[in-house]
Amino acid sequence: MESNDKRTTADKEIRAHDSKAPTPPSMSEMADVANAVGSVFKHGVSAVREVNAAHRAHVEARDKLDALDERIAVAERDLERRRDVEKNYDKLVAEYASARDAAQKDASAARVASEMLADELAGLEQKLKTMIDEDAETEKRLKEACDEARAREKSAAEALDITRTRLEEVQLQLDAARAQRERTVTAAKKTLETASADLQRLKAEYAEIQRNPSANSAAYSVKGEEIQLKISDAAAALNKATTDLPRATEMSEKTIAAAEERVAEARKPVEEAEAAYRDVEIASEQARASLDAARKVADRRQRSVEEDIAAKKRDQRDRERDEKEANQRADDAQKALDETEDIHAHPEVAGQLVEQIAADKAARRDLQGKVDRLAEEEQGVRDRTRAQRARLGMALVAVIVAVALVVVIVGVLG
Repeated sequence: MESNDKRTTADKEIRAHDSKAPTPPSMSEMADVANAVGSVFKHGVSAVREVNAAHRAHVEARDKLDALDERIAVAERDLERRRDVEKNYDKLVAEYASARDAAQKDASAARVASEMLADELAGLEQKLKTMIDEDAETEKRLKEACDEARAREKSAAEALDITRTRLEEVQLQLDAARAQRERTVTAAKKTLETASADLQRLKAEYAEIQRNPSANSAAYSVKGEEIQLKISDAAAALNKATTDLPRATEMSEKTIAAAEERVAEARKPVEEAEAAYRDVEIASEQARASLDAARKVADRRQRSVEEDIAAKKRDQRDRERDEKEANQRADDAQKALDETEDIHAHPEVAGQLVEQIAADKAARRDLQGKVDRLAEEEQGVRDRTRAQRARLGMALVAVIVAVALVVVIVGVLG
């Protein structure tokens, strides 16, 4: 029951809302609005066209007036020029002729100077070419000498290395001989000392037997004979050791002496090779120094000539510019002279200009009146159509706003 009451209440609210909703405009009302907008556009566009036509007529008349003013000003300047020429004809002719002659003289002098500079430039350029060729030949010759000196230096260094290697080898042999002598003499001395000690020991042992003879005479006799034999052997060994020591020393000394002689012989080529290497090294350094010095001299003197050439070219360009400017002054003076003589030869043109200026000024007064009238008409059209043009502007703004709203609504609904 309660649910039915709620539905009844909702239906009543919906009907009440529907009854308050605005009714859509009728077709006749929409047609009236469209006619009104169309009328605004029609009258507004017509007003804009009318203003544009009035403005265009005013501007065209004003342009004609400006052109006529310029024509009058040109004619007045021409007339003034012609009157000045007639008044100062002889003086102007003399001035223009003098200016022309002076300018021609300046142009001739500049041309002669330019030609002289061209000859000097040709000589300097030929001098530079010859100098470059000579310096290139000198550098080639010195470079070849430098290469040869380097080759000799390398060969001398290799020869020095060979002699030093040979000296090192024989020096090693000498060191080995000295070491061998030390070992041989040391061994011989040790053998001698050992033999002497053995002999002294055996002699002491034999003397001891002699002082204390044994009760067994047979054993004593055998023992004594053995010791005597050993003493004899020890004496022989000592004698041999005594003889071997000086012999070994002598042989070692001879070996060392021979090795020292070979070292001395090997040292001489080293000294000679070192001296030869120093000579070729100095010669190589001198060759390199000569080459470097020649290059510096060549660069310095070539740069000096190049600077002279650059200076001459600048001077030549200045003289050419002077000639061109002088020729222009001469042409201007000749043109002014021709114009002066033409004006003097046709004095009737001044009268024609007076008549033309008078006619143009009369035409200007009429045209000025037309311009003033068109300006007033343009202003009148602007004042008369101001409201129509304003409504057209507002209508255009309204259309733009409506189109923008439609775009926004479509975008939101989409």
